[in-house]
Amino acid sequence: MDPKQEISGVDIRSLVQEFEAYKGSIFDKSYCYGKELVRFRMRRPGVGRDELLVGIGNMKNIHFAEVENVPNAPDKVADFAMKLRSKLRGKRLKGIEQHGFDRVLKIIFEGGESETLIVAELFGDGNLSIVGADGKVHACLRTVRLHSRTVASGRDFEFPPSRTDPFSLDYDTFVGLMNDSGSDVVRSLATQINFGGTYAEELCLRSSVDKQCVISSVTQPEYERIYEEIIKLDEKIRKGKIQPRIYYEDGSEMDVTPFSLALYEHLDFDEFDTFNSAVGNYFSNEKLEISDGSQEIEEEMLNKYERILASQKNALKQFSQDARSIREGVERLYSNYSIVEEVIEEIRLCLERGEQFDQIDERLKESEKSEIVELMRINQVEKIIEVQIEGIQIVLDPWKSIEQNANLNYNLAKKVEGKYAGARNAISEINKELEKAKSDKIKSGSNGIDGKEIKMQDNWLSRASIPIKKSKYWFDRFRWFRSSGGFLIISGRNADQNEELVKKYISKGDKIFHTQNPGAPITILKASEPGESPKEIEIPEKDLLEAARFALSCSSVWKEGKRTDDVYMITKDQISKTPESGEYLTKGSFVIRGKRTYFRNMEIGFAVGITCIPETRVIGGPPSVVVPKSVISVEIEPGQFSREDIAKKIYRHFCESFHDGKFVRKITGPDEISQLIPAGNSAMVE
Repeated sequence: MDPKQEISGVDIRSLVQEFEAYKGSIFDKSYCYGKELVRFRMRRPGVGRDELLVGIGNMKNIHFAEVENVPNAPDKVADFAMKLRSKLRGKRLKGIEQHGFDRVLKIIFEGGESETLIVAELFGDGNLSIVGADGKVHACLRTVRLHSRTVASGRDFEFPPSRTDPFSLDYDTFVGLMNDSGSDVVRSLATQINFGGTYAEELCLRSSVDKQCVISSVTQPEYERIYEEIIKLDEKIRKGKIQPRIYYEDGSEMDVTPFSLALYEHLDFDEFDTFNSAVGNYFSNEKLEISDGSQEIEEEMLNKYERILASQKNALKQFSQDARSIREGVERLYSNYSIVEEVIEEIRLCLERGEQFDQIDERLKESEKSEIVELMRINQVEKIIEVQIEGIQIVLDPWKSIEQNANLNYNLAKKVEGKYAGARNAISEINKELEKAKSDKIKSGSNGIDGKEIKMQDNWLSRASIPIKKSKYWFDRFRWFRSSGGFLIISGRNADQNEELVKKYISKGDKIFHTQNPGAPITILKASEPGESPKEIEIPEKDLLEAARFALSCSSVWKEGKRTDDVYMITKDQISKTPESGEYLTKGSFVIRGKRTYFRNMEIGFAVGITCIPETRVIGGPPSVVVPKSVISVEIEPGQFSREDIAKKIYRHFCESFHDGKFVRKITGPDEISQLIPAGNSAMVE
């Protein structure tokens, strides 16, 4: 099944319910990112900034994004963005409505003498039009000239031909449309009733009706059951009884839905508090192929490097301040424990009574506690608040305890510190390229760069798009990595693979590693490359230690939560599948003869990372190998999370770290990461 690229009519019907919370937001600025994305920056009195993103390119969607998740403003303001600013300046958001049941939204702004309508078409090629009170198109992102309609500046705006609204049908009309289709049940629901493929199949499952049943054979009880499920679906949307989810197939995001679907009960999923936040996570701006306006780099490259460097240094300073402020906020949270606890409880009760920001703020100001805690902002959709505790701003969830809120903010601080590390790496790379550019310029003896383009060293995390280059190897089915010295190190995943490695893949000169205790994989350091003649060579101690640590980390020692144990090393001649007379070997077992070389009290250690050169792939192994080779990496240790859960956490961390959101999904997924890491529970190293 292909991943969702466009939101559906059901999705939009659910979203507009949540968009009610953003009414009254005042338009500030707009930005266009090619013809892929339009951003509306707004400000809600007493709340703060709102960022509405409308994707009208390949990933068609609409959602209010968190401020930190919006793309940077483009260097040049597009003509259409300027026209939006001209028409919407100072106006308030009156509402966002769905046109019928179509994938068309009416974004209505009011203020001054008249309303202005922004029509977003989230189907076909996608479009955005500015429509005045006179009903005429003032500007549009794309001019449309079709037999059925024309969308062009100066013309009367025409909505696309509307299709059936399934939630407005009475029972008899529903049955009549189904009978007119002449197809099977699922196709009739998808096309005649306008539910689309996914929800058509879901309705068949929920009503226990064979989706392939031809219309002429559908019975009245079956029609009644389907219609009843449609009514239930409509009621869920109207009453906001939703369960927003992102579904994963083979580790990759596959769909985002406002409800749990029986159709996807076999898939992994993440749950969200609001459908808006689920859509925002799924259709993040990293997934959009946003034009960055890059041009041929000539003489201006030096200035550009210097501007980027200054920007990164400012970002570095800001990340440092933000992380420090968050941690200081947690300290103030604990030092004023009882007061903050009372304030959180009072705010929660106010919110449950439906009170607004101004009412709650006024109530708090009447209390002596306001000298310690001041309410700054309420996010009604995400159900979080921002307060100042003794002058330090902090985010709190009124429905969580002090300890849970402290953990919430510690996690925020860690994310910011991760960005700090990324900014430091970026500064280092830019400094190198800046010095190289200056050197090249001096050598050329001119104001130019001797006719050559200077290409900045890739800061992979911030690149808009990363080309995929991943080869397939015969040893991919095993655990493997390349040591610091470039030696191939292979390890079995189970008893069958241990058996196979011992029988087929040990050559002269190879070193074999195993733990003193049972429950460890066979680990082989290959002295020669696959296809080369076996050879005896001296292997550096560092590479031997890396292989030993890998063997230990992938053993039962990790499952047991231990941190150290002994590992021994042997050669090809010392290992055998032939037992002593009268003995029996189980699958995956072997006999060791002769003297063993021990690595005493070895420490476990494991990291997972993503490489971009020479290949784009996820790798796992000792931190001393993985961290230097990776553009981003995570170290893990025995901990509280299951193998599957920690794999998902690592995957999400990688996805959030790359500007090119598609990149991580193309090269790996939680399942592959789970196969890389040691069996047993783990946690990320702080």
